[in-house]
Amino acid sequence: MSYLLDTHVLLWASDARESQRLSKPAIAALADTTQDIYISTVTLWEIAIKASLPDRFEFFRGSLADLYAFIGANGIRLLGIRQNHLEALQKLPFVHRDPFARLIVATALAENLVIVTADKNIQTYPAAWLW
Repeated sequence: MSYLLDTHVLLWASDARESQRLSKPAIAALADTTQDIYISTVTLWEIAIKASLPDRFEFFRGSLADLYAFIGANGIRLLGIRQNHLEALQKLPFVHRDPFARLIVATALAENLVIVTADKNIQTYPAAWLW
């Protein structure tokens, strides 16, 4: 089983002050070195955009360089946005209003990945998820 991390999961995992927010199954998935763990480029795009907005200081306290270091140090693989992700996105029902979340779901569906997420809206899609 391979996993795709939702944005908040990546942020919580990378910040010792926030890591207690992760569920036990999420922690186990992140610790399982026999499984591949991915993030989508859209996750980093979302972080860069939202962290630059006024009043979003608490969204992300670190730097993107530190986040990239965390990703590399933990063997997390980066998935670029591909044609099949966008084709899956086009077919998704409009359940979630967040375009970043929708592309994460589409990526998981297109790549047959399990989404690690606490987001109840994402959990309503026909994608496999873990929390």
